[in-house]
Amino acid sequence: MSIDLIPPRQLIIENGIGFVDEANVHDEFRAIGDGLIAEMVLANLLQPNHRVLDVGCGLGRLARALVSRLSEGGSYCGIDINRSSIDWCRESYMELSNFVFHHADVQSVQYNPDAKTRAEDYHFPLKDAQFDFVFSTSLFTHLLMNQVDNYLSEMSRVLRRGGSMWNTFLLLDEVSEPLSRDFTPERPNVGFPVEVAGGRIAVAENPEALSGLYIDAVKDAHAQHGLSIQDIRFGPWSGRKENLRASYQDVIIATRPG
Repeated sequence: MSIDLIPPRQLIIENGIGFVDEANVHDEFRAIGDGLIAEMVLANLLQPNHRVLDVGCGLGRLARALVSRLSEGGSYCGIDINRSSIDWCRESYMELSNFVFHHADVQSVQYNPDAKTRAEDYHFPLKDAQFDFVFSTSLFTHLLMNQVDNYLSEMSRVLRRGGSMWNTFLLLDEVSEPLSRDFTPERPNVGFPVEVAGGRIAVAENPEALSGLYIDAVKDAHAQHGLSIQDIRFGPWSGRKENLRASYQDVIIATRPG
């Protein structure tokens, strides 16, 4: 069975799927998805028989890389607020019965402005303890702290005891916070001049455009929802030079203890 799981170039651009070079959008789509899944496998978090949840799945950048990985009875579920992303994924993955996609009808200034449900109130349409592994990439970089708290609560609810979680953040600590307050030529797309509860944001009138979160607030939210942080891997997004163990954004690996 041959399935083309690379979205149209223009749809990737319109839906805000991360890339650097517009001339090589498809190459970056492949490389980033493959690279992130490889990191999860290397960390021994992802097994071929795992039931996997991808929160903020977009156009399936990581789903595509999992088709060959979930080879021993594993399954994949993706959730996203962008209707066109979910529609494309449902059509493109329809031959793969172990891959399903849900549209989260959650309010977003950019992607879903007419929705009534806010992120801080959203309830995943999924059963308790349904998944072995839950992850997100570039999800919590677009949420405020009360919304992060709700999503971590829902992730914990649907994760089985003993299961693992991998999420990326832009964490603000004593190193990254002063570096990232302002936009600079070296970092033209990342800067947090506006203070908000639990962190800082890039654009006052559009808080979800980009957000950085204070590391202690994020740690407290994990603990509140029964999640045990196993590792924090810092990336170079802020200009941090030392102790770099992630490719760009920061990564928190956590478990729901048995």
